[in-house]
Amino acid sequence: MNNLLKQLPNEHIRSVLFRIHHQSPFGTFSSTAQRFGLRRFKVTSITDLRKFDDELCSLTSDSPFNQWLSHGGGNYMMPFMTTGETNKVRRFFQGEELQFMSIHAQTLHNRVWRYCPVCKDNDLDIYGTSYYHQPHQIAGVFHCYKHGCELISSCLKCGYQLSDLDRAPVPPPVCPACKHKMQKDEGYFDDFMQDIESFCLLLNQQLAKFTLNDIQRKNLNYIGTSEADINTLAFKYRVSAWNQELWNSLGKSRLQRYFKNTKELKGVTMSPTLRTPRYFLKDSSFNYSPPLVYILAMHATGTFPE
Repeated sequence: MNNLLKQLPNEHIRSVLFRIHHQSPFGTFSSTAQRFGLRRFKVTSITDLRKFDDELCSLTSDSPFNQWLSHGGGNYMMPFMTTGETNKVRRFFQGEELQFMSIHAQTLHNRVWRYCPVCKDNDLDIYGTSYYHQPHQIAGVFHCYKHGCELISSCLKCGYQLSDLDRAPVPPPVCPACKHKMQKDEGYFDDFMQDIESFCLLLNQQLAKFTLNDIQRKNLNYIGTSEADINTLAFKYRVSAWNQELWNSLGKSRLQRYFKNTKELKGVTMSPTLRTPRYFLKDSSFNYSPPLVYILAMHATGTFPE
């Protein structure tokens, strides 16, 4: 393919066309999309897989799957897929219909687009435009991977959030709604969360060597049981105790920063997103859960795959 669009360093694949539209003379985003054979579409910063991801990756690379790995969150997602899901994703990028199903992605903190103010200014100087960096959008990350700055996603004056790239196709200098200065999100953050952030950014850089099966074996060993016991009461009790340990270890302040659906259960703060049989069962029919679910459990219980 010799007419690929130029993608900027670490630019999120879903934001490329919006940035190009921002730089173009065409009046509407629909006009820009039509120039590249696409209909008008909405994008989200959430790390999952959507039907339009293959088309967007194909606009910027002759290897859409590899483009998704490095610019769409694929490196971050793949280690937590079953073998069947991995095969479905590969076939999707080879032209088949998307069969991949995920759950709970909307419950995480990264539901809106985020940017680093230093990156924004530097990108303007170097490239003549600001743009949305893919590493800034990862769940579990609250700071810039380059500068360590708290990321910006909203206006603290009017509450506007960067959820719609039609309105903010590139990181805005001021709030698109009230023209007030956008401010950093300075919520709760501790050393444990710093470790989570570093781990998430590392995963995002390249495919990990561990698999979901490795995670499941570690977790089964941690609770002192095996998959042969899954239909026993003892297994259910141990999983229940493991969930309680996980919630208590993570604590209210962290969980409320990571998840949008926390609630109190018998005096303990929890998130339903954290409850998945995929922690333990390789043959579970439960849909794909966000990577952050497993990453938090690994760090809270020390069950890191080798």
